[in-house]
Amino acid sequence: MVREFGFRNVCEVGVYRGVFASALLSGADGIETYHMVDPWRSRPAWIKPLNKSDSVFEQVYLEAMEAVREHAGKVAVLRDVSREALKWIGDGTLDFAYVD
Repeated sequence: MVREFGFRNVCEVGVYRGVFASALLSGADGIETYHMVDPWRSRPAWIKPLNKSDSVFEQVYLEAMEAVREHAGKVAVLRDVSREALKWIGDGTLDFAYVD
């Protein structure tokens, strides 16, 4: 869909290990900016099995960065919760957003 509609400015909220980001960036050459939004840190109020320690999240963050390494020139990393990170994305600038 991203390739078919020619979306250029994309945002993914909830990146984790970067598997989806890598696949989308590899499959849609037209993407100019790919915003990766994820805090990659423990969240006390987040009661989910994937809420790990900050040291574990640091490793997950490094895996995500490695997953998109070949697309580094297109990636904008916003390492924060979505409501804070999205302040850095201008209104009306996104063509597509994926929220996990």
